[in-house]
Amino acid sequence: MRGNAPADAGWFSFAFLATSVASIHRFFTGLSETGTGGRAAFGDLMVRNVAVERDLIAYYRGIDARDTAEAFEEEYFWRIDETPAAVADTELTVAAIRKFSALSWGILLTKPLRGGRP
Repeated sequence: MRGNAPADAGWFSFAFLATSVASIHRFFTGLSETGTGGRAAFGDLMVRNVAVERDLIAYYRGIDARDTAEAFEEEYFWRIDETPAAVADTELTVAAIRKFSALSWGILLTKPLRGGRP
């Protein structure tokens, strides 16, 4: 930003605890209703789907990493395959999904700017 010119971008940082796909949908709905457009990036411990989650539980039990296996059983892990449905009735679009490691994923959502700008 130069001088007193208005900013055309903003940065926000927050913590979001996903406890179910319904909580993700509620969050995305609220996010969709704010602002005029832009991008939102999320990075977290996530799994591709329920089948992979079950395989990981078996794997961690097999290597005697019970705490990790129990975390999958007791906590909700964001499932990548549920993301498109969670944004389906919002103004958000899944722009990118990226796997960083076995359990670390990133999701980029976009919302068109009002007034016709991309």
